[in-house]
Amino acid sequence: MLSTLSVDFVYLVLLGALWLSALAIYLPGTGLGEAVALGVLAAALFVLSRQPTNWGAALLIVLGVLSFLTLPFFSQKYGKWALVGLGLQVAGSLFLFEGKSVHPLTVVFTLLISLGYYQFLLLPAMRRLRAMPDTSADERLAGTEGIVMTPLNPTGTVKLRGENWTAYSDEPIASGERVLVIKRDGLQLYVEHLKHKRAPDAEENEVAEPREQ
Repeated sequence: MLSTLSVDFVYLVLLGALWLSALAIYLPGTGLGEAVALGVLAAALFVLSRQPTNWGAALLIVLGVLSFLTLPFFSQKYGKWALVGLGLQVAGSLFLFEGKSVHPLTVVFTLLISLGYYQFLLLPAMRRLRAMPDTSADERLAGTEGIVMTPLNPTGTVKLRGENWTAYSDEPIASGERVLVIKRDGLQLYVEHLKHKRAPDAEENEVAEPREQ
């Protein structure tokens, strides 16, 4: 029969292997990180295979940890669902071994560490990624049409391709009016009323006409 210390150790090794695997996905490089993560994960699975492991509970932990660590980076709307992964992690830890469970203090400790990581590292990193300029995305947004959800005076909200964006304009534009995206400015869109439609970034491309002598 496994001792409480052994149960907690195996549980922590499994979590560490999954965290290293997610980190290797986020920070691909020479392959060293991926190799270390794969080695630790293989060691964790080997240790589990030598114990009275409930593999259904182990699968819950794997799904919980990986969904928690990766879902927010696929889309912002998945951020809240990622917290469900913590619930799966806790549920799996309670039934990981037949006849023995991970110590409650160990579960609480790993839960607090995970919440701290989510709040202070994962979410800020996700916001920084969204704020980074994306030339290809800028090009796709420029020239598209949207509808004003909250009045632009000068800043408001515009619905574009099913998503709400913060937008601003040089003139007040009422709700329900259609607008044209001129350019992306960080996390905001610069728009004009559709009746004043012009080519995106026209101001940058304007060339003064030579005067007649």
